[in-house]
Amino acid sequence: TCTTASDILLQRLSNQQTDRTSANRKISHRYQKTLRSDPIEYENNIQSTKNVK
Repeated sequence: TCTTASDILLQRLSNQQTDRTSANRKISHRYQKTLRSDPIEYENNIQSTKNVK
């Protein structure tokens, strides 16, 4: 399947809103601030997180 960065961003944001406790365990406070304030930086962080896993 072809998943765009926008699809990933929307999915991640939706997942965090519906399951904030789980999201809080997965990502740091700095990362949470970033995803709220700067979508492009957030997408970069998604890639970094994938690489770590």
